[in-house]
Amino acid sequence: MELKDQLYIMNPHWEGEGYQYKFYRDIFTELVSQLDKNLILSLIGPRRVGKTVLMKQLIQYLLSDEAASTEKIYKKSERNKIDKKRILYFSFDEYRADPFAVIKLWKEEFALDLRKGNYWLFLDEIQYINNWAEKIKIIYDSYPNFKLVISGSASAKLKRGKESLAGRELQFIISPLSFNEYLRINNKEVLSEEIKMNLYLDYLKRQLPALAVSDLDSKEYIKEIVDKTITYDIPFLFNIEDIDKLRSIFRLICKSPGDIIRIEDLSSELGMNRITLSKYLEALEESFLVRKLYNYSRNPRKSEKRAKKFYPYFTTLHEYTFPFTPDFSRIAETEVAFQTNAQYFWNERGHEIDFIIGEELDIGIEVKIRKKLTNSDFKWLLNAPFSLSHKLIVTLPDSIHEKYKEVEFVNLPDLTSYLSSI
Repeated sequence: MELKDQLYIMNPHWEGEGYQYKFYRDIFTELVSQLDKNLILSLIGPRRVGKTVLMKQLIQYLLSDEAASTEKIYKKSERNKIDKKRILYFSFDEYRADPFAVIKLWKEEFALDLRKGNYWLFLDEIQYINNWAEKIKIIYDSYPNFKLVISGSASAKLKRGKESLAGRELQFIISPLSFNEYLRINNKEVLSEEIKMNLYLDYLKRQLPALAVSDLDSKEYIKEIVDKTITYDIPFLFNIEDIDKLRSIFRLICKSPGDIIRIEDLSSELGMNRITLSKYLEALEESFLVRKLYNYSRNPRKSEKRAKKFYPYFTTLHEYTFPFTPDFSRIAETEVAFQTNAQYFWNERGHEIDFIIGEELDIGIEVKIRKKLTNSDFKWLLNAPFSLSHKLIVTLPDSIHEKYKEVEFVNLPDLTSYLSSI
């Protein structure tokens, strides 16, 4: 198909067809607030997380009466004559083309004077363009009247370009749905703790928008996403050759989330050299399939050298290895890592705290999915060798435990709300 045909297919708003979306992610308002800033908006995150929909919702907003009445978005002289053809969307996942060729054809097709007036350029899955950062920088510097919004599913390619875009870019990580978003997209109302827990268990298997609003088989859907990332995205972007080994590493992490991985041990087990294994783990991490946690130390160099923990990047990825899934306590750990965007745990000589979080790294979290808890279950949280402002035990609503002055007990579905209140 010719590039011109692709332009029209990807931009139905040019011919009066709108984008009718009823559900908006929590982050949408923040993205709208950045549309008048002279900076590139970068949206990165896993496949199928909703980046493309967010871009089209921003286009929908730009074409709305609300945007037309906002002087920061449109100049007074432009408000009554919004030209839909000044807004271009292009996906490089669907059609590989040079962005300069896309802009040139756009200009010629509608006889646009790209140096005058405001223009909005939405470039989706930009990481598939060779030297994309350099090209985006040229576009940004050449057309100061362009508002650029770019997206990518593999963060490494976007991060690698960040140096050349320093001072020009605002980067947003688009995550899978939160539990509150899941409830909102399904118009669900929580009437009791039992109902909340049942909904939450469903949510853990359906954290991507398409799963949340349909009866799609979550196992097949996740398998398709992971397989495309492992067999297509990662080899293309990271020069990875042994796809079977890459898949094996991911499956191991899904089956044993939160295990401390020593590179020398795993490389021996898989028959790989350490440098190659480290490269494969990095590719999985940068592609939003796994999350790496550092062993906390007051000395940053120690944290870097110590063995790391790995979890699936979000909880629904556990569906990939069904029926070989870990017990629920491990899945709950993955969920806490996801909810908190954790980067640290603490382990010394077998003494461990599951997560160390917070801007000051002063919140300790232990995940204990048991019917009955005693202080021996979290003694290292009580006796941490460093200062903690909050000591949290994440558990289930029916858990039985004594009250302790030093610790706070939080039900798993309530953790995000609880953390926002402290």
